[in-house]
Amino acid sequence: MIIKRRVKVDDPQVEALPAVDGQVDETTVLAFLDFLQRHPARTPGYRHADITAALNLTVWLWWSERRRELAWLRTGRAAGMFLTQLGEPFGIGKRGVLDKIDRLEALLRFDRPDEKHAREARRKAELEQVELDWIGAHREPLLQLVADLIAQADRYELAGDGRLMLDDLAIDAADERDQTTEEGLTPTTMIRLNLAVAELATAEPVAALADQPRVYEVHRVLDRAGRLRSDFAALGKNTDIAERRRTRGLRRRGRAGAAQAARPHVGQIR
Repeated sequence: MIIKRRVKVDDPQVEALPAVDGQVDETTVLAFLDFLQRHPARTPGYRHADITAALNLTVWLWWSERRRELAWLRTGRAAGMFLTQLGEPFGIGKRGVLDKIDRLEALLRFDRPDEKHAREARRKAELEQVELDWIGAHREPLLQLVADLIAQADRYELAGDGRLMLDDLAIDAADERDQTTEEGLTPTTMIRLNLAVAELATAEPVAALADQPRVYEVHRVLDRAGRLRSDFAALGKNTDIAERRRTRGLRRRGRAGAAQAARPHVGQIR
């Protein structure tokens, strides 16, 4: 747009315009900003258009710089640098560096420079990985449970809308056994398991057994499902506890560092 405007008005400085070859990069953007500053348009209308273009390019450059800044902070952490070393160019300490990284991640992912967004997303990702690990460790009991739930649904002749979640659960189990697909048991499966258990437990022929003195096989299956569901549900609580402990540890170290800094050095004691 800048080039077209200058060519349209036969600008005498058109030969000084930076070359644009392929994809625009930061070097090209900086070159155009420099050109617009050194060679302002001759008429107010075109000058205003150039100023608007320059501001747009500056905004583009700002976002590019934020991405580079985050990339270098991550690189520094991966390289084992101390947080104090990373914070020195910005004049901030350890906590400031962590907040800065989280704010940049939130800005670039959610368009909001609020570190809480990045930390919540990280907590969810950590919980999802914990859940996937748990499912992997309990693969066989889960598959056996699904098979037993389906068997009980068949035994009590559940059909149609009365077993929708049970049938979806059976599909997940079949996908898990299928070596040709990456689908299978996931955290979503556990949501289906909750609904499937409710389907079976509240089905009329199963609910009617509640008044019977003996314990039926369907009750044993439902009890086993309840234990697995409880263990899985506890993962979220355990992850939250670990996060709170980690946060408290950072705060304690921060207070300890501040207290140590406030103490006089040996040479200052009289």
